[in-house]
Amino acid sequence: MKLGIKVSLIPVFVVTSLSIISSRAQPFSSEVQHEFATAQHSIERNDWQGAVSRLQKVLVARPLTPYEKFYTNRYLAAAYLTANDFVRAAPYAEAAAEYPNIPADQLVPTMLTAIPVSVSQKHYDKAIRYTELVGFRNPGLNAITKCSIAYAYFYSGDYRTAKKVSEEYIEGSDLTEKQSLDLLNIVTDSRMKLSNRPAVRKRS
Repeated sequence: MKLGIKVSLIPVFVVTSLSIISSRAQPFSSEVQHEFATAQHSIERNDWQGAVSRLQKVLVARPLTPYEKFYTNRYLAAAYLTANDFVRAAPYAEAAAEYPNIPADQLVPTMLTAIPVSVSQKHYDKAIRYTELVGFRNPGLNAITKCSIAYAYFYSGDYRTAKKVSEEYIEGSDLTEKQSLDLLNIVTDSRMKLSNRPAVRKRS
């Protein structure tokens, strides 16, 4: 099984959930806020190189607070995802997910990005840890994240949980035909793994 994660399927993280720089409980300095705003405009225009350039200025201008670094990591992940570059996005998405004091309203958006990015890099243990932070039944999960969660459990060897979450997700109405088939194959393969029998795969 191969999970085809595409940048267009990454949640509304890139635009919507990054539009939060003016209402945080821990305000940014004016210069950092300006760079974040400029980077966001670049991301919205698919100018990922411009966004990275602005964010690099943030990193070298002065020492950042942990809170500022959290958002810098999120913006850098978004910038690289705009270029469909999961390899370079992964360290930043995962660093943001590891931040110990993620604002409550940003926990789900942060993990919605970190989970599929981590799975794309075969960091299944991290994807599972991020899943546990939000819960695999969280109503904020979208289809690509659900598929990523199922893959993380399957490829980590937790076939029982992979089967369980896949069966629950298949019952939802937000999956494409291919995603439903992928999850059905996880259910089938997990059953076979649990019973030590060769899997008979369904084909699209």
